[in-house]
Amino acid sequence: MLKFEGIKEFDIEKLDKGSNISRDFQLIFREDVLNEEECEIVEKELNKHDFQIKDENIEIEVIYNIDLDTAVISFTVYCPLMHLNQISEEKISNFIDKHKTNFEEYYKRVKPY
Repeated sequence: MLKFEGIKEFDIEKLDKGSNISRDFQLIFREDVLNEEECEIVEKELNKHDFQIKDENIEIEVIYNIDLDTAVISFTVYCPLMHLNQISEEKISNFIDKHKTNFEEYYKRVKPY
């Protein structure tokens, strides 16, 4: 069953006052029902879907861990550069939550079980 593990957030260093910064992030999920073959199928299905909300690029990987008999799904969002003073932490948090919800809803439709 799909379980949300957490968020990793990546910032590109600010170069000077008023410069742009990238707010890239990765949603991590664990799936304990998929086998190795199903991981490949699910990854292909997930990558066919357009998860974009704005102009971001999205990369999805489904990696099977033989030792733990689980899959780790990483949903990485590469956001366009944005001015720091144009977006609040609350808006960024809402943006991340939207991606999480969209992913979970779509995943329910493509999971093989």
